[in-house]
Amino acid sequence: MAAGWAEGMAGKIFVNYRRGDARDMAARIRDRLALAFGEANVFMDVDNLMAGQRFDKELEKALAETDVLIAVIGPRWMELLAERQASGERDYVEEEIAGALARGIVVIPVVIEQTPLPRAADLPEAVRDLVLYQKHAVGHEQFGRDVAALVEAIRFARKGAKGVAFMPRVGAPPAMGWARWAGVGAVAALGVLAYVIGFVGLDTRPTVTVRDVTPKAASPAKPDPDRAAREAARRAQAEGRIKVLVGARDRQQARWLKPGAGKVESFKDCDTCPEMVVVPAGSFLMGSPQSEPERYKAEGPQVRVSITRPFAVGKFAVTFDEWDACVADGGCTHKPGDQGWGRGRRPVINVNWVDANQYARWLSRKTGHTYRLLSEAEREYVTRAGTTTPFWWGTSITPDQANYDGNYVYAGGGRKGEYRKRTVPVDSFRPNPWGLYNVHGNVWEWTADCWNDSHAGNPGDGTARTTGDCSRRVVRGGSWDISSQYSRSACRVGVASDGRSDLFGFRLARTLNP
Repeated sequence: MAAGWAEGMAGKIFVNYRRGDARDMAARIRDRLALAFGEANVFMDVDNLMAGQRFDKELEKALAETDVLIAVIGPRWMELLAERQASGERDYVEEEIAGALARGIVVIPVVIEQTPLPRAADLPEAVRDLVLYQKHAVGHEQFGRDVAALVEAIRFARKGAKGVAFMPRVGAPPAMGWARWAGVGAVAALGVLAYVIGFVGLDTRPTVTVRDVTPKAASPAKPDPDRAAREAARRAQAEGRIKVLVGARDRQQARWLKPGAGKVESFKDCDTCPEMVVVPAGSFLMGSPQSEPERYKAEGPQVRVSITRPFAVGKFAVTFDEWDACVADGGCTHKPGDQGWGRGRRPVINVNWVDANQYARWLSRKTGHTYRLLSEAEREYVTRAGTTTPFWWGTSITPDQANYDGNYVYAGGGRKGEYRKRTVPVDSFRPNPWGLYNVHGNVWEWTADCWNDSHAGNPGDGTARTTGDCSRRVVRGGSWDISSQYSRSACRVGVASDGRSDLFGFRLARTLNP
């Protein structure tokens, strides 16, 4: 899985390939590189050439803007090279590689399905130095991890460039301020009973006043229609519940919900709205300790984060059903494809950060409540749900617990298992202690935060970071097409905010009334 880390750069990545050799794999690699580095920064002739443009001139121009060339070499690469040489036809693939070598551009031979690197003696002189460059293997079964490692190799080659985002060493690894809150206020009294006190009448004449001491019957108490409601509110507060206004606009009702009881309590503001649970206020240590297996530098340093008020969060990632309701209502302009896996209760995919925010704004208008993306801190907080281990259930993981590439075993423990090669319905597997499903695996989830390469400078109050590289946004949770270490609670990745992929979805938070 190419985790989709984006970054600024001076040049482009040129994907060089032979159309009769590993064309589909080259296209897949190009798509993942575009997620990592941005669409405009990856050149592949099939995508970037328009009708009427001269093939040779445009390729030459693209090569002049390139600082890394990926030479994709599949099982027919040498055969097709020999055919070109025998026919005397111009070999653009050879010319592109030769031009890159002559310009001193970084060249990375990418061999497909264990194809051996050509021998120097079998190559034309102009490209013979290709064999001097360290090759990188990409296979179908380990495609996600292999391409993510390729992203790392590209970033390493560009280590002198500024603004380089974090990339793991193995395998490929709302912006809304919360006011401080002092707690739930007591229910205000709705009225005060009037009592007849009775005054002694005074005689203004200079005589002794005689007081009537005859006992009087007590005035009957007036009925208190709100007493039952106040008593119910007091009992609810004693149980740690908070009042939540549920429903859309003029149909709102008050419900008393217990933060953290999402396994048994949830709410929806409309029939097609996401199902939400209330999570408690609290504090946690964000990031991973250096002792955690397969952790990455960008997960540190650990910082104490305090969430000062409860909020609501989606029990599930937003589904295709929920997204399609937004499209039907005119609130969402993009209708994403489902890869042929089905829509319904599967998480919506092929949506970028901008799309996710458009959905949140539509839902806010529709319901009158404030919906938004979670901050990165909130996403880790609700994932952990009070735990401190790499996964909410413990230190190991198997494909029976989450949807990821089951060909790999986490160093902290576990075993191999099923690699499903697609998303699963959002209610798959067990929910975490606060009632949230699939916080590990299935789809990476967009958060509100701009990318920063460490937690240094995190405000510590649960709000989103709005400074840093805001062309990239943080995603959390891992996905179906990546190994298990990226599903850990602390793992974080920066993604180009305009990137759409079958790896990315999102869930929402909702602000609660005090």
